[in-house]
Amino acid sequence: MLRIEKQMFFAKKHFKILAVCDKNLIGKKFKQGETVLNLNEHSSFYGEEVEEKVIKQWLEEAFTQKHSLNIVGKKSVDLASNVLNLKSKPLLIEDIPVLQVYFV
Repeated sequence: MLRIEKQMFFAKKHFKILAVCDKNLIGKKFKQGETVLNLNEHSSFYGEEVEEKVIKQWLEEAFTQKHSLNIVGKKSVDLASNVLNLKSKPLLIEDIPVLQVYFV
């Protein structure tokens, strides 16, 4: 029998920010030039494990309510781009995509 594993992410709702990160990136640190992405020291910003269906709902709610988004990792960026029909290209830090959307 084929077992399908649920897609899991790390995510947290902050006051007006939704933070989402690929599960496999938590606890790692990436550096490119002067830019540092420290998902070890700042892992608490991305909260706890959350299923994909919940992330989709949170993305839609955050976007509708004009909350900012902090999205890290290929799976997370792809999911946000698909759910929200985003056309922006993410910043790459050691080939790790980072997408930030701000409402001001």
